[in-house]
Amino acid sequence: MKVRLEKKEMAKRIVGWTAVTVTVLFASLWTYQSIIRYYQPTVDLFAFFVQYLSLTIALVASALVSMKWPKAGLGLHVAVAALFAWLFSLDAFDMAGPLIAIPLFVLGILYFFGRPEPRKWACRITWGLPLVVILGLTVVKLF
Repeated sequence: MKVRLEKKEMAKRIVGWTAVTVTVLFASLWTYQSIIRYYQPTVDLFAFFVQYLSLTIALVASALVSMKWPKAGLGLHVAVAALFAWLFSLDAFDMAGPLIAIPLFVLGILYFFGRPEPRKWACRITWGLPLVVILGLTVVKLF
């Protein structure tokens, strides 16, 4: 009986850390692409964050909520996926909505069933690495 419980717990940890890894990779790559491609020193920084880093902010925020409250996090992932699918369907890029919405929905399911332990380190990695990418690339682009 105890061996089964350990296998279940290990499976939850693997699923949880998979969700954290996918979130960090997706958020960091989106941030990298946004800063390298669109950053200009004369641009209003508030508009830049809203236009180009909103997906990164939504990913990190929903991941952090999901690690604390899995049910609320699943609902938040679904809501954010629906919002981005709707926002990107307004443009000419009809494939961008599903390419963002489907991974967000899958991440919500992974966070719902997985438990990354230790949770404190999972949270630190989730918000820390995209922040390092933002700060590092911004400094590189400014100088």
